[in-house]
Amino acid sequence: MPFAEEEMIKKTIEKFEDDGYTIQRDGSDLIGISEDERIVIKVATGEKSVGVSEVRALLKRAEKEKATEVHLVSDSPLTPQAKKMVAEAGIRFTSMRNVLIDLLQHELVPKHEILSEEEKQKLLESLGAGLEQLPKIRKTDPIIKLLGGKPGDVVRIYRKSPTAGTSIYYRVVVGA
Repeated sequence: MPFAEEEMIKKTIEKFEDDGYTIQRDGSDLIGISEDERIVIKVATGEKSVGVSEVRALLKRAEKEKATEVHLVSDSPLTPQAKKMVAEAGIRFTSMRNVLIDLLQHELVPKHEILSEEEKQKLLESLGAGLEQLPKIRKTDPIIKLLGGKPGDVVRIYRKSPTAGTSIYYRVVVGA
């Protein structure tokens, strides 16, 4: 069931404001500004699918705004060609369902955090291991997408344990 455009835009604005962005609205295009980033967010609703023309328009807008990051939020799937274009351009595609439901706040999802480069190096030194030796998590994992993880990032995961209280796991983000 498609979502109402205004509801999608409102929820998307709330999500990005929660992430620390000041949002300016221009129709269904949103410009997010934080201390060190300028992002363009396109909210696409009501279409059977999102096609290449919408992706091209989004990339053009991002270039005009000098965006450091580009997001596409939609309640519709991408056409195969648009999906390819989104992947090649590094656009972050988010299903509207992921905006409406905050997976990071769900009781069954353990806390995830991406390590800084310094933390990553200290971890690898303490383990005496290389990145290739860590367990892997795909960049397509919904939580990794929400956190903005990229291949090579290391994620710390805090899991509840009946015997240890909390167990800490590490995973390296890999491509699809």
